[in-house]
Amino acid sequence: MTRSRHRAPLPALGALLALLLTGCNVFLVPRLEVSPQLLEYPAATVVRTFVVRNAGPDGSLLRWRFDGPARLTAVPESGTLRGGESAAVELWIDRSGLVSTALLTASVTAQRGAVELVVVVDPLVPSGPAPCDVDPQARDAFVEALPVDAAAALLAAVGIEPTAVLVRWHQPVAAEAFVGTRGVAAGVLPAAAEALVTDARPFHGGARLSGPDPLGLARSLEADPRVRWVELDGPLVRPSGNGPDDPAYLGGDQWWLDAFGFAEGRVPAGELRALDVIVAVIDTGLRPTHEDLADAIVPGRSFVRYAAGTQSSTDVADADGHGSHVAGLVAAVEGNGVGILGLAAHAGVRVQPVKVFGDDGHATIADLVAALRWVAGLAPSPDDAATPPNPVRVDVVNLSLGSPLPSAELRKAVIDVRCEDILLVGAAGNGVANVGQNGGVDYPAAYPEVISIGSVDEDMRRSTFSDYGEGLVDLMAPGGRRTSPGACGVGLLSTFWRTDSDYACLAGTSMATPIVAASAATLMARDPDAYRGNPAAIEAALRAAAARNPGPNSAEYGFGVLCLDALTTTTSVCGLPAP
Repeated sequence: MTRSRHRAPLPALGALLALLLTGCNVFLVPRLEVSPQLLEYPAATVVRTFVVRNAGPDGSLLRWRFDGPARLTAVPESGTLRGGESAAVELWIDRSGLVSTALLTASVTAQRGAVELVVVVDPLVPSGPAPCDVDPQARDAFVEALPVDAAAALLAAVGIEPTAVLVRWHQPVAAEAFVGTRGVAAGVLPAAAEALVTDARPFHGGARLSGPDPLGLARSLEADPRVRWVELDGPLVRPSGNGPDDPAYLGGDQWWLDAFGFAEGRVPAGELRALDVIVAVIDTGLRPTHEDLADAIVPGRSFVRYAAGTQSSTDVADADGHGSHVAGLVAAVEGNGVGILGLAAHAGVRVQPVKVFGDDGHATIADLVAALRWVAGLAPSPDDAATPPNPVRVDVVNLSLGSPLPSAELRKAVIDVRCEDILLVGAAGNGVANVGQNGGVDYPAAYPEVISIGSVDEDMRRSTFSDYGEGLVDLMAPGGRRTSPGACGVGLLSTFWRTDSDYACLAGTSMATPIVAASAATLMARDPDAYRGNPAAIEAALRAAAARNPGPNSAEYGFGVLCLDALTTTTSVCGLPAP
């Protein structure tokens, strides 16, 4: 009897259970979700947005708050969400005093845990290219590496695995300190790093180190006070006489030509003063025997896996098609009765294929650095006595490629090339999941030494895939969708790689970039005294021409849409997109 006094009668227990289930929602557990968890702040971007969501059942209640460093301000900074509800949160950044890329962490906290946010903040873009009137060794002062953990987060966000580590010391280390597999001279690396190295090779006063754990290796080097910078080397991406009797042009399938001022902007043969202007296409190579390319190219070189120890070669054969397509847009032969014509073919412009993407579609920052230096007539590597110098003078470098990851070594090479008085033109990028991003411009296009190119459709509106950002994209050119009937409903028709008479349609900022490179080369051919070897002058001319077709806003269109006639004449037939 005594024991029963401590038990609730069964009907009362049932009533209590019902009360708990219906009145207190004890099983209606809220669940916190935050996306994205990695936020990038490219230069000139002041606000980012992330979403807080209660993924719990209907009736659950989630109270959340933002916790972060003083540089970050969330609006709102807290809130309450019922099951299934979400809230957009603006994240504002204070860049004052920030001179290099920073990695910040913040969190969204709820009653049942927290979600960490990783925030990568770039410093403001320099107002212009780095100066060239300094010793090449002193150009390091204008270069900053991304913190290793920030680089790892960026690579992980786009599914890229780092393959090696590039390291440079405050005091250059002699190439003899690195003699191949596990060959690192004693004392050069901290012990923890040396244990992680399986292959070591000299790289521009530093080294390229490989091993099973590139991230761990990079972290141990970053902690060494002797190190000037260290960065992860990961894969690049391919963000992408007589009148002409070329069938595709006569049939109207090259819509990006006359619709963007090609007929009005053509330079008459008698006005051409330089017939040896060269555009280097650093890409997947090309098909040298293609019917529309064989007479439009000069000898190039391959740097596929160059930094991993393979010698450069003359084999630039394309196994992908991207490089062949880009080259055709620049210089496919005009007036040969087949295929298409390149925008600059009438000006005698030719292309030099420089291969950095292997047949597996991979390339690395280190290989791109070597290719850039070789194109500019510089040694691809200080210890390379086997690669002959570039036999031709290059005027323009087309970079229809990119990486979401900034690189100190790549920026250094870009500065060196521009200081050789060569124009660099780069693709802004095609976003993630084919959706253009504000502030997502790829590197090297994001560097001030490179003219960054976005894509517009036939109606001169920004292509949905084209990345953009205030102060980040310079010019727009055709690279997207055709609104009227034709062979290419989406993209541009150009030479391809599978046979000697192969053509294909591709879309992307990769296609818009060679349109600008070819336009610049045409102007150099007409007036070499004013523009050849003078990248600042040609950049100014390109921007002034684009400003005649400015587009609805500068964030999406930069200075505007480039049409050839606006560059070579005083008028333009291009129609402006409506606001």
